[in-house]
Amino acid sequence: MNWGMHALQWKGYNHIAKYPGGEGTFDADLANDIGPPGENSGAIGQSPTRNNVSCRGAERLDELEQASYGIFKINGVPTDPTGTWNCLEEPDPFSAAVLGAMNMFYWNTPTYVDYTEATLCIDCEWSIEAVVMKEVTLCADGPEPPHVACNWEDNSDDFFSYYNWIGGGYGNWYGDTAELVFDPPADTDVAALQKRAHLTASKVLDPSKLARMIEKANSDTKGSLRDAAPGGKKK
Repeated sequence: MNWGMHALQWKGYNHIAKYPGGEGTFDADLANDIGPPGENSGAIGQSPTRNNVSCRGAERLDELEQASYGIFKINGVPTDPTGTWNCLEEPDPFSAAVLGAMNMFYWNTPTYVDYTEATLCIDCEWSIEAVVMKEVTLCADGPEPPHVACNWEDNSDDFFSYYNWIGGGYGNWYGDTAELVFDPPADTDVAALQKRAHLTASKVLDPSKLARMIEKANSDTKGSLRDAAPGGKKK
């Protein structure tokens, strides 16, 4: 399904859970037929854009959730479900990823954003698709340090995919800025949320820098052990 339908479906599950026993209902067929935002949703009423996920799409989601559309009901009576879709423009892909993680942690809301295939091939065809951040995990598992387990190394495909997958990054060659759509509680200060994401991102080391620090620390430790005399004392 397109990202807008996924968003409405997610809201529908929450609506049904909030009103158990059949009181709360969500009409998925009606929602899909009305045409939720999807491909090139930013082009509606704006200049043409490569964005799929957009702030205009967020406005459309709120519009479709109004009682007049009848997608959400309580005991058969159309209603507007709780929550309002928000949108932030974020040029920094790492801050955008942090913001998505914060949305998940605090409110369990998915975050929709465009995915840009990272590549060093200037003349290659670009692929920009809508994706949803539903879960945030650390890929490292086992005794190896994260930079080894996750293959975070300079000039590696995995590193570039990690760092530039959101619509900013290399996508800025086309003038696009990532637009993140999510559904926090009402009255959430999204500007303050974005500021906090920037602060958090600024305190996290670049993966390649982390790798070099770990390698240097390991090298220094091995050197100290080689210089140590029996009994743990240096020569």
